[in-house]
Amino acid sequence: RGRSVSIMTNQSWSSLTRRRAVPSVLFAAAGAAGLLLGRDRSAALLFLGCALATWLLVPRIARWALRHRILALPGGRDQHGRRTPRAGGIALFVPIAITLAVLAVLDDARNWGLLVGATIAFGCGLVDDVRRMRPLPKIVCQLAAGTALVLAGFRLPELVVPGLGSFSLGVAEVPVILFWVVLVTNAVNLSDGLDGLASSLTMLGLAVLVAGGVGSLVPIALAGTCFGFLHYNMPKARIFLGDSGSLLLGFLLAALSLQLPAVRNVPLALAACAYPLGDVAVSVTRRFIRSKPIFSADGSHVHHKAVQYFGTQRRGLAVVLAFATLHAVFGVLWPGAVSLMLSALFWFFAVAMLTRRGNYHAGEVMGQRRPMRRLHALQRYVGLRIKRAEDRAEVERALLHFVEGARLCSVTVRGSQVVNREGCCVEAQGDAHPGRPCEHHTIRMKVGRAAWRGPEVTSGSVLGRERETIVIRVLRNAAEKLAEFPPVPDDAGEIDITEQGVALR
Repeated sequence: RGRSVSIMTNQSWSSLTRRRAVPSVLFAAAGAAGLLLGRDRSAALLFLGCALATWLLVPRIARWALRHRILALPGGRDQHGRRTPRAGGIALFVPIAITLAVLAVLDDARNWGLLVGATIAFGCGLVDDVRRMRPLPKIVCQLAAGTALVLAGFRLPELVVPGLGSFSLGVAEVPVILFWVVLVTNAVNLSDGLDGLASSLTMLGLAVLVAGGVGSLVPIALAGTCFGFLHYNMPKARIFLGDSGSLLLGFLLAALSLQLPAVRNVPLALAACAYPLGDVAVSVTRRFIRSKPIFSADGSHVHHKAVQYFGTQRRGLAVVLAFATLHAVFGVLWPGAVSLMLSALFWFFAVAMLTRRGNYHAGEVMGQRRPMRRLHALQRYVGLRIKRAEDRAEVERALLHFVEGARLCSVTVRGSQVVNREGCCVEAQGDAHPGRPCEHHTIRMKVGRAAWRGPEVTSGSVLGRERETIVIRVLRNAAEKLAEFPPVPDDAGEIDITEQGVALR
């Protein structure tokens, strides 16, 4: 267990910073020189100041997150191999909040609305990082952040697509603004599944907004914070944005896109958010076809498939960014019906290639709908029972239902071991008694480890990966709940499921 966190503890953040500082400083100096030679030196200084502030804050935030166990744990849909701090959004929020407050006083009072909305989005994400939130409260917080924009004076009177005309919104203006804020905020949050991806996509989107005519200094400051954070977030990441960072970036990207010139606001806004929005559309469609809850997380996003097909996270990140850059370039060069048609064609070919490479068959997909619904219904039921448990025995009884419903053999977490004797697979014992193949899994928790054993599932199957993700989630919920109760006594036995019922051995 000590080895799994040695990267973050024995190797100090200061030594890591010194080792990786030279290429980052050279890259930043080159970019700053180009900006300083341009017309707006204040923008260049703001970019460098925000980048430097974030770069200096990240190591301190990482140590704080490690100390308070605000960690992303490996296993399930997560592809990282070690416990990693996930409160990087704090390092982005501090310089952005200061910048918004200064600009609100000196330049545009609407930035107060941006600051209030950004604070709401950041606070919601930070609570979710520390203590998970349900989807509905998160959406309510995002609606509150969007309302702050409306009250501050952000407007969207019409939608304009060159070549197709303009569409006046009228009384639908405020609902459309709120819908756009919620959609883009969650889209960027969902795209934060690969090291460096959400920050890079945000920088690309901000470049589209600046090229499209957004004259505010806020995109420059936000790009600087993303640049400073990428120093630590590129593969293999030493810290993650967490929901505090991804919700903050998504909200600000959605809000700044409302400042685009009205003559071509639709194609430019879609070009700035092309990959996150397209990935959301693909994910929602995939989950609907598989009868999976829309708000449930999974490891089948386009960027996950890119890593799977191209072998490494760096290659997958490069491919996804190249794909997103195509949308951005065409959106800036031909903002209108042409760019929208090209974006739709790009996504059509991408989905067709993923479907072909994944060898998806209609019969197999439709046959997984009922088991998928059963798994998620079981997760919701057991999760509710664990949440309402008042002692260790109630948590163990909830785990009994889960072991039986998920057809597992046993689970072990924080001193509690639940065994399903009737449904248990039998280990192979030579040619005479081959038994059923059995799999053993061990996962890392914030404190210690948990394990489960069950029948072997088809390697790489969607249903098998989903079951693994749900088992990990349930065990982690159980571990957090069991930590609230006294430790199990040394002479306690196993919890068994037999034909006669439940018994303690």
